[in-house]
Amino acid sequence: MIKVKDFPVILPEPKEFFWQEGILFIDPDTPIVLIRKESSSFLSILQDLQQYLARELGFKLPILSRFTYETGIILQINEGLREEEYTIKVTNQNAVLTGGSEKGLRYAAYTLVQLIMNYGRRIPGLLIKDYPYFQHRGFYHDVTRGKVPTLKMLKEIVDQISFYKYNQLQLYVEHSFLFDHFTELWADADPLTAEEILILDEYCQKKGVELVPSISTFGHLYTPLRSQSFKALSELENPDKMPFGLIERMLHHTLDVTNPKSIEFVETMLDQYMPLFSSPYFNICADETFDLGKGKSKARADEVGVGKLYVEFLNNIIAAVETRGKKVMVWGDIISKHPEYLHLIEGDVTFLNWDYKAEPTEERIQLFESSNRPFYQCSGTWGWNHLIANVDLSYNNIRHTGQLAKRYNALGMLNTDWGDCGHLNPLSSSTLGLIYGAIYSWNPEQDDHLDEINEKISFIHYRDQHRVIADWITTVSKNTYVTHGHVVRFIETGAHYQFNEEVTDEEVVKANANIATIREHLLDSLAVAKPNRNQDIHELIIMTEGTILLNELLLVIRRYVMNEEIHSINPEQLAIKIEQWLYQYMFMWRKRNKESELFRIKDI
Repeated sequence: MIKVKDFPVILPEPKEFFWQEGILFIDPDTPIVLIRKESSSFLSILQDLQQYLARELGFKLPILSRFTYETGIILQINEGLREEEYTIKVTNQNAVLTGGSEKGLRYAAYTLVQLIMNYGRRIPGLLIKDYPYFQHRGFYHDVTRGKVPTLKMLKEIVDQISFYKYNQLQLYVEHSFLFDHFTELWADADPLTAEEILILDEYCQKKGVELVPSISTFGHLYTPLRSQSFKALSELENPDKMPFGLIERMLHHTLDVTNPKSIEFVETMLDQYMPLFSSPYFNICADETFDLGKGKSKARADEVGVGKLYVEFLNNIIAAVETRGKKVMVWGDIISKHPEYLHLIEGDVTFLNWDYKAEPTEERIQLFESSNRPFYQCSGTWGWNHLIANVDLSYNNIRHTGQLAKRYNALGMLNTDWGDCGHLNPLSSSTLGLIYGAIYSWNPEQDDHLDEINEKISFIHYRDQHRVIADWITTVSKNTYVTHGHVVRFIETGAHYQFNEEVTDEEVVKANANIATIREHLLDSLAVAKPNRNQDIHELIIMTEGTILLNELLLVIRRYVMNEEIHSINPEQLAIKIEQWLYQYMFMWRKRNKESELFRIKDI
């Protein structure tokens, strides 16, 4: 056997790869065979493999179960391997997929699918040995700041992250769950229901993904604390009198920790939400408690300090969760500002240390590493506030996050996809970041350049034989001068200073010409795209069209608000184009999401 560097395109990249003699020819009679040595059911893995191969090969393979078998695609368990470890050995006679558990076997099946993407039905002889670096590899998706996916879409997310070997999913919820007797919380949210969560949890288990509950229990309680029923629990006086704002709802509304009814409110949410999940963990969030100590709790904060005040109430939440049989996860941003109180946090807590800069700082991660507390290092897709995610920033953040997580012995990585300012961004615009997170949580030392990884993603994810779609997305990202976040801030605060004031109108026109060319390429790609990627590409087309309009909007604002001499844009024509675009956007939204807060996007 000769080990080679240039092996086929597989995401994430395997640890070891060797060529061997032979070629396995797959035909419609080639069976998928499970070697049964125990009673556990592996049917979901077999059916997934059968479905994926049918899509790639054009024919459906039969499924068998035997005590022994010599030919075909053979799946087996070897308890001598690590739980998520797997091997694949391909010869003239068979492809033997071996996993240390159901998880490892599923990863082997998905890697075989990617081999067939490379070679079709003629797979060359080879040997793969692979396992992940991090035990926990999670994807975190916002379902509360405007957009609530349908159950079908949530299952699509599970399928996608499972295929790229994530093993954990968290959905961010503030008010977008149908809590009993809390109608004021979810009345405008089109919320997730208990039945949907139960179905999704079972689906995740079948796909080898742990669904971890995540709800705000301290800060970020904008909707509950503005309601008539619960406004008395707010740290601030008269929170319901403040005008609604998409930015405002991300900045304020923390529980009054001096009110005994605050922890009762949290416990009521826990009692309704927690039993729906099989995961042993519960993410209480408790991040960005911006108002703490500034209102009703100011006297107590003056007495003991804001940091200790935070820890006191945090311990109450932790106790409530642990009493109900779950282990606690909590975002680490607040306690990192008060490290002197870290040792006072009680219970078995896993910290989630987020840092979304291109090069995350090491000070906070050093704090958690030196505390000997378990922690995840958290990255971001950088899709929030963008029509097309900031690809360069996402790639660099995730790559450096993986390296730091390894250097400082993190328990895992959690890759976040937020929905700031109404959640305009579709998941498809963050897909590159989603896959970067899968790659670097599996192998944090993978050293591919962005262009090389994008080529591989184009080939595997989009089945693009020219390997350029991811590069097109990156080009749109680089030619974006105005984001959705800029527009919302301009509308709600008048903060036009955040717009790019250095760019000339000629540069904007040139950038839009580049984006228009990418749009044409994306339209062409629809004719040859796999059916399961058509909707993603449609969404990317709509997002590129919207990016052009936002770039043009920059020129209008600079002309009519900042009084610059710009004559290359007609505001009336732009208004018409935006309204036409909005119609297409609303149609796109409704394909994969509930109506939820689409009306807020229309208002913008």
